Amino acid sequence: MPPKRCAECKRESLRVRKRAYDAKVREAGLQPWRKSMACLDCGVELVPEPGKRRNSRCDECRAKHRKPYQKDSAKNREKHLRRMYQMTAAEYDAMAESQGGRCAICGIRPEPPDRLHVDHSHAEKRVRALLCGSCNRMIGLAGEDRGILAAASKYLDDHRTVSD
Repeated sequence: MPPKRCAECKRESLRVRKRAYDAKVREAGLQPWRKSMACLDCGVELVPEPGKRRNSRCDECRAKHRKPYQKDSAKNREKHLRRMYQMTAAEYDAMAESQGGRCAICGIRPEPPDRLHVDHSHAEKRVRALLCGSCNRMIGLAGEDRGILAAASKYLDDHRTVSD
């Protein structure tokens, strides 16, 4: 068993190894701070974008490897609506049409990529209406408790500002 080294000797050893590694990287012309890699299938260089999940394949190759059930988004949507809310896509579309494509609470029409969310009662297992994402989260975070939502409304009334 090798003799134990003191903390200062360990730090010096690490400094020496780090300098050697940095010299090797500079000599090879590598840029490890870019953290880029090549696509596993086609070899195209992938440079990660901030805020996006890092993938090992480019978009085109990832599409080729997608599972069959992921390729048909309309079929996926139909299955999701049926499984979660016992409704069809036609019923969803009819409900959205009856609400004028707007949120049932705030009346905002979401931008095209965002859909209206199906609001449902967890206790009674029934669909209530379609809401924008913000209103749906508000109800969910309040735990569907009318008392909390009433208290929040009272709080806003009590602390009304000039701009309200």
